Amino acid sequence: MTFRLLEGLASSNRDDLHLKEQQMVTLNVPDMTCGHCAKAVTEAVKSVDSNATVNVDLETKTVQIDSQSADAAVIQALDAAGYPSDVKTA
Repeated sequence: MTFRLLEGLASSNRDDLHLKEQQMVTLNVPDMTCGHCAKAVTEAVKSVDSNATVNVDLETKTVQIDSQSADAAVIQALDAAGYPSDVKTA
Protein backbone atom coordinates (compact mmCIF):
# COMPACT_ATOMS: atom_id res chain seq x y z
CA MET A 1 0.00 0.00 0.00
CA THR A 2 2.78 2.46 0.87
CA PHE A 3 4.54 1.69 -2.40
CA ARG A 4 1.41 2.58 -4.39
CA LEU A 5 1.08 5.85 -2.51
CA LEU A 6 4.69 6.77 -3.26
CA GLU A 7 4.28 5.68 -6.86
CA GLY A 8 1.30 8.03 -7.21
CA LEU A 9 3.31 10.83 -5.65
CA ALA A 10 6.20 10.25 -8.03
CA SER A 11 3.89 10.49 -11.03
CA SER A 12 2.10 13.61 -9.77
CA ASN A 13 2.94 17.09 -10.98
CA ARG A 14 6.40 17.79 -9.53
CA ASP A 15 5.91 21.56 -9.87
CA ASP A 16 3.40 21.41 -7.01
CA LEU A 17 6.15 20.06 -4.72
CA HIS A 18 8.90 22.45 -5.83
CA LEU A 19 9.76 25.24 -3.40
CA LYS A 20 10.44 28.72 -4.69
CA GLU A 21 14.09 29.52 -5.13
CA GLN A 22 15.66 31.27 -2.14
CA GLN A 23 15.55 35.02 -2.66
CA MET A 24 16.10 38.23 -0.74
CA VAL A 25 13.43 40.88 -0.22
CA THR A 26 13.48 44.07 1.84
CA LEU A 27 10.23 45.23 3.40
CA ASN A 28 9.29 48.59 4.89
CA VAL A 29 7.67 48.04 8.30
CA PRO A 30 6.91 51.55 9.57
CA ASP A 31 5.30 50.49 12.87
CA MET A 32 8.46 48.87 14.30
CA THR A 33 9.84 50.90 17.19
CA CYS A 34 11.57 48.56 19.66
CA GLY A 35 13.15 45.21 20.37
CA HIS A 36 9.76 43.66 21.09
CA CYS A 37 8.61 44.73 17.62
CA ALA A 38 11.73 43.22 16.06
CA LYS A 39 11.10 39.92 17.83
CA ALA A 40 7.41 39.87 16.81
CA VAL A 41 8.29 40.63 13.18
CA THR A 42 10.95 37.91 13.14
CA GLU A 43 8.51 35.39 14.61
CA ALA A 44 5.85 36.33 12.05
CA VAL A 45 8.29 35.76 9.17
CA LYS A 46 9.49 32.47 10.69
CA SER A 47 5.86 31.31 10.98
CA VAL A 48 5.75 31.32 7.18
CA ASP A 49 9.28 29.95 6.59
CA SER A 50 11.11 28.57 9.61
CA ASN A 51 14.36 28.52 7.61
CA ALA A 52 14.19 32.19 6.62
CA THR A 53 17.00 34.54 7.51
CA VAL A 54 15.58 37.74 9.00
CA ASN A 55 17.53 40.97 9.61
CA VAL A 56 15.58 43.76 11.30
CA ASP A 57 16.83 47.35 11.15
CA LEU A 58 14.84 49.47 13.61
CA GLU A 59 16.59 52.68 12.56
CA THR A 60 15.41 52.43 8.95
CA LYS A 61 12.26 50.44 9.88
CA THR A 62 13.07 47.76 7.34
CA VAL A 63 13.36 43.99 7.39
CA GLN A 64 15.62 42.10 5.05
CA ILE A 65 14.39 38.55 4.49
CA ASP A 66 16.05 35.65 2.69
CA SER A 67 13.29 33.09 2.18
CA GLN A 68 11.67 30.55 -0.10
CA SER A 69 8.20 31.85 0.75
CA ALA A 70 6.27 34.17 -1.52
CA ASP A 71 6.54 37.85 -0.57
CA ALA A 72 2.74 38.08 -0.32
CA ALA A 73 2.67 35.30 2.30
CA VAL A 74 5.27 37.07 4.42
CA ILE A 75 3.46 40.42 4.09
CA GLN A 76 0.19 38.75 5.09
CA ALA A 77 1.83 37.18 8.19
CA LEU A 78 3.30 40.53 9.21
CA ASP A 79 -0.07 42.23 8.74
CA ALA A 80 -1.76 39.55 10.88
CA ALA A 81 0.85 40.19 13.59
CA GLY A 82 -0.02 43.91 13.55
CA TYR A 83 2.88 45.11 11.41
CA PRO A 84 1.68 46.25 7.99
CA SER A 85 4.48 46.24 5.44
CA ASP A 86 5.28 46.69 1.79
CA VAL A 87 8.17 45.82 -0.50
CA LYS A 88 10.89 48.45 -0.42
CA THR A 89 11.71 49.83 -3.83
CA ALA A 90 14.99 51.46 -4.72
